[in-house]
Amino acid sequence: MKLRIAVASLALAACTSAPKPVVKGGDVVFDEKACVAEGGLDGEIRVTGGNLSSLLETVPCVTGSVFIEASTLDRVELVSMRAIGGDLVVRDNGSLRQLALPRLEVVRGSVLVLSNPSQVRLHAPALAVVGVDVRIGRDQDLDGALSPASPGSAMETLELPALAQVGGRFKLENNPGLKSIALPELRSVADGFVLERNARLQGIDLLRGVDFTGGLFVRENAALRTLAGLRLVGRIGGDFEVVRNTSLETLEGLGELSAVGGDLVLVDADELVTFTLPQLATIEGVLEVRSNERLERADFPALIDVGDRVELSGNSGVTEVAMPALQNIRGNLDIASSYALRTVRLDALKRIGGDLGLVDTAVLEALHAPVLAEVTDDLVVKVNAGMSDLVFPALKRVGGYITVSENPELVTLDGLAALDTIGLQLYVTDNPKLASCAVKALVDRIVGRGPMWGTTIRGNDADAECK
Repeated sequence: MKLRIAVASLALAACTSAPKPVVKGGDVVFDEKACVAEGGLDGEIRVTGGNLSSLLETVPCVTGSVFIEASTLDRVELVSMRAIGGDLVVRDNGSLRQLALPRLEVVRGSVLVLSNPSQVRLHAPALAVVGVDVRIGRDQDLDGALSPASPGSAMETLELPALAQVGGRFKLENNPGLKSIALPELRSVADGFVLERNARLQGIDLLRGVDFTGGLFVRENAALRTLAGLRLVGRIGGDFEVVRNTSLETLEGLGELSAVGGDLVLVDADELVTFTLPQLATIEGVLEVRSNERLERADFPALIDVGDRVELSGNSGVTEVAMPALQNIRGNLDIASSYALRTVRLDALKRIGGDLGLVDTAVLEALHAPVLAEVTDDLVVKVNAGMSDLVFPALKRVGGYITVSENPELVTLDGLAALDTIGLQLYVTDNPKLASCAVKALVDRIVGRGPMWGTTIRGNDADAECK
């Protein structure tokens, strides 16, 4: 056994109680002098060997960090430890199966339980506050040199029944045996809640509405079927990403989500059929719904504003997208590779602050966007097999290019009757049923009204007659 205790002073008292740190303004206030006066240790603890000193059974607190690294221990029990003034680091312990901290209430720094390949059971029933991060498994941020196949943690269950506040990031990454998570008292995670590459994870149990100030990230959990245990209430402060959870079947539990302070991304949820967020009103970043194989419907009935782009692409089974209250998209609206899409409801949309792209749809006849008046940048309508007209009855201005190309059933441009301004150029090419004279009529109407400085028109039906 090799035990190193680095101390500036050490007071061993019979009392095993420690002064309880308090939380002020989100920070853990730790009284180091009181810790030492109560019998604590001023310094840090490092354990690297095969035995655990009985000294550690009586220490109620430590002003610095506790390191248990590369040991051969199968059990670590700190029965009196109530407070740690630095980090708790448990890393690379090949035989560790039990980590018992029955009285630990507060860690001022981070809790890092990383790369312990045995079946570790973490017992910390009183842990209520972690000042910085909680990271369990194998963390790429901290172990960047390791490959994704490197061992993480064989932990099967994680229960922290008293944990209420995490001042940094809560991250469970690469725990191949982890099946369930229970955090019934968790209220606040300041810098992101991350569940990533936990191959057997089936359930998440959060009994309270958690303030996910820094975002929520659920990625590559192959067995995860539901997010119901998240019980989201109110606002997610950062990004909300649900990516490559190939067994995800339902988004039950997200019904009270009202705002996302960053991006909202749903990608590769291959078993999900319906994506509905009934109370979501604002997304400050991107809305991206992409490559979800079985998805049939996306419904955002309360969504009013999207602060960046909207992308709906590669969802080959989606038949309907409904955003009836959406008034403004500050970036692009891109709809692509959507072969079953028939209806896109944008009843209240007045302005698109970037491009509007409709590319590679098979049965979409038109967007239902009756009050859309302005596309700030480009309008691209390309390779849409079911589209016979461009139906934008209120569209007056396109600030960049208009490209209408390779739409085999397009026969008229009557749906652009309100258009009077094209900021750059008009390209209308290779639409075999579109009468060339209909294109000429559009050009004649716009020329002289605005700054349009060129046209490219070819490959349309030169023989068709116009009324």
